[in-house]
Amino acid sequence: MLWQQHRDLAVALRHQGLADYLAARFALRPTELQLFDRPITFAHLVVAKSQQSVEKVTKGYLLWHSQSFDPTKGHAPFTHLLEDQPQNQSRALERLIQALNYVNKTIVRQIKWLESLAPKTPDVPEA
Repeated sequence: MLWQQHRDLAVALRHQGLADYLAARFALRPTELQLFDRPITFAHLVVAKSQQSVEKVTKGYLLWHSQSFDPTKGHAPFTHLLEDQPQNQSRALERLIQALNYVNKTIVRQIKWLESLAPKTPDVPEA
């Protein structure tokens, strides 16, 4: 898919990803909330927003580098993008992975773990 304004969309994805990151950081703050007389946390929100943050920022990066990248496909670009993708998209992701691994040798593995928590498309019978 060719996007008319792919760089504008890439910037918007980055901004959305950073907003998700801020929401996750906000949810991490210590709070004492009760629901039905039981203490609750925002752990599920932190995990969901962290996953969405990584997904959107990564998709924005890939869209910035490849006008043909379709950011509407899938929730796990680190896990599934290198398979059957145009060379320019794979090359951009490989450069990103190398840069991240240079800074922190476990970060890509941690990102893939976070991606594994993303929603999965339900299996729908053909009938």
